[in-house]
Amino acid sequence: MKPNVEKDLVIGVLKNKRDLPIAIHDKWYRIPVKSAPIIVRDNKIKYLALYQGKAFKDSPSQIQWYGEVKNITIHKRIELLPEENNNSNANENYYKIELAEMIKLQEPITAIRPRRINFIVTAFDRFLEAKELNEVFLESYIEEKLWDALKSEGIDAERQYEIYYNEKKKQRFFRLDFGLFCKNRNIDLECNGDKYHHEKKDDIKKDKSRDRILTKKGWAISRFTKDEISSKLTDCINELKEMIDKFGGLQDKFNPSVYRYVTENNQLGLF
Repeated sequence: MKPNVEKDLVIGVLKNKRDLPIAIHDKWYRIPVKSAPIIVRDNKIKYLALYQGKAFKDSPSQIQWYGEVKNITIHKRIELLPEENNNSNANENYYKIELAEMIKLQEPITAIRPRRINFIVTAFDRFLEAKELNEVFLESYIEEKLWDALKSEGIDAERQYEIYYNEKKKQRFFRLDFGLFCKNRNIDLECNGDKYHHEKKDDIKKDKSRDRILTKKGWAISRFTKDEISSKLTDCINELKEMIDKFGGLQDKFNPSVYRYVTENNQLGLF
């Protein structure tokens, strides 16, 4: 990742089909204040793009529309959608993101492996260059370095992949740095920076709880440090390849019924 790249675009989710014509024709989109990305709270968002959820049965898991942000104000949900006065969030505060003319992409940015997302914060230039969803993400230097290495090795991974679980009757999620889908067990690949080495008791406790939940859901966890990725990247990739083969090979993102080994000993064999 280039230093000092400004993140100025938010990708929001269209959970309801009626929200698309509101964005296109009425030129606004809403974001709950309590869960809004920081660049929205700080009024630094310049562009908004829209990810179509499962309600779009003919075109789910893709981005077709984006627009420039013109203004941001705060309103009660009931003020924005008065016809939905019985909604449980009717009196919650929402940012009203006022938009310029919405633009339709010539080719949609598609999640090849259909997936749920929350808000994605990235750079407008990165967004315009993207052909599929994994290409829109713009994360830390070590994540970008590892992502480039995975691509060069032909190792398919889902960036910032979200795993949902229930806790105290509420749905929550973990966001994986990279999710790799294997035949016998999936892999959560994490890039741990300097903060991880501080080993605060609360952080260690959270990591153990997170790992325990993911393990129950069929995920194996692999972590590489900043130093390992910076100076021993080949070793990291070789270790990951061995792990992939150990779990039955990597799933083909275009054909989920096909898996392939990735180590030199197995010569990328399909099965």
